[in-house]
Amino acid sequence: MFASKRYDTARNDVVRVFVVGESVSVFRMLESVAVAVPHPLELLGFAKDEAPSGMEPSPDVVLIDVADEERVVTLLRRIREDYPSCEVLLITPHDRGDWLRRVSAMGASFCLMRPFEVQNLVKRLVQVARPAARQTEARLSQRRRLAYEKEAAKILTDLGVPAHFKGFGYLKTAVALAVEDRSFLHSITSRLYPQVADVYGVTPVHVERSMRHAIEVTWMRGNMDLIHYLFAYSIHQDKGKPTNGLFIARLADHLRLHGAASSHSHGSPY
Repeated sequence: MFASKRYDTARNDVVRVFVVGESVSVFRMLESVAVAVPHPLELLGFAKDEAPSGMEPSPDVVLIDVADEERVVTLLRRIREDYPSCEVLLITPHDRGDWLRRVSAMGASFCLMRPFEVQNLVKRLVQVARPAARQTEARLSQRRRLAYEKEAAKILTDLGVPAHFKGFGYLKTAVALAVEDRSFLHSITSRLYPQVADVYGVTPVHVERSMRHAIEVTWMRGNMDLIHYLFAYSIHQDKGKPTNGLFIARLADHLRLHGAASSHSHGSPY
């Protein structure tokens, strides 16, 4: 373990970070930008696969960059014992649902998947370290999502998706999530279905089946002109209806390209 140089700053928005990793590369990456970002970082030190202990001042965030899952669990447990108020950001090589739920339950505040840009890493460190910033971002995210859901609901209605079907609501939320964060489209089963299920208090399997049923009914009874316009590539006789993922991706991309958040004042997005 080694300590970093301290940055002489009187600003009260400095974020104190300790890095635990299998190599020093992420620490060096942060060190190169620590004083050049809007919220400067004070890097307290680096330890190779070892939790910090007895540090004064204590870190605001411990960044863990360790691949071995059981070792991560051990580190989380020790950090929680020594620094119960400290936040933890975990760099993870995958987004497997059971793993994310496990580390979240043990106190990981945020999981960042590789590859990532250093600017995004700094942004996440600041967000997890500053509760006020997290609350503000959460409020902004909720407002954006409501705007996206409103536009998604309009397109679903125009397509002919029955509004009383449970799948209508699940699709509306899924499209809004995908507009806000396109990475959901790369993890439909492991991230998107569970996220929608959490919103509605149901199971991911129920979400998937209800979406599929809503799409099937729409393909039989919906607005064929609009279906052809939005899904021309996927309604050939040899292909049939799109999968849930393709359906959500097409609507999300359409809303993104046509400015879902601003379409309230610019009329229909199609």
